[in-house]
Amino acid sequence: MSIKEILRILFAVLAGSLLYIVLILIPIIGPLITGLIAGWIAKSKPRIGFFIGVISGIIGFLFLIFIAFPTWNLNLNFFVWWIFLIWNLIAFLFTGVGAILGSMMSTTADFFSKFDRSERRKKEDIYVYGPETPIFVVCPNCGMSNPEDKGYCSSCGTPLRRG
Repeated sequence: MSIKEILRILFAVLAGSLLYIVLILIPIIGPLITGLIAGWIAKSKPRIGFFIGVISGIIGFLFLIFIAFPTWNLNLNFFVWWIFLIWNLIAFLFTGVGAILGSMMSTTADFFSKFDRSERRKKEDIYVYGPETPIFVVCPNCGMSNPEDKGYCSSCGTPLRRG
């Protein structure tokens, strides 16, 4: 990997983490959008995109726990805490799936160009022409077929008319 690719991946993780903090409040679609954008920014393989999405989710979750809400009293809100934790664990997977989709869309060259009508092949481009077939001339006297380039019938010797 080049330095440019590594920096792009780190930026994608950072952007995904910041989006995760905000979009985690939208069920299922929020983490998918987060992963989609992180994977699209990374422009990497789908497998790497999945890890980028999951790492973005984990870093975003850690930011929520230690920076955004550090004063939660876990004894009083134990049930709410477990719901929050389980939802975030599920959201990590959705973020990873979104990142897979994002990296697939970013790495596929001209992803939507195959749907463009102006890019489709014309019918004459599809046909493959073979060698030219020989043309025969039928003798008016005996009915024998002769190659076009002969001036006389090979069977009876009658001059052949062309055209």
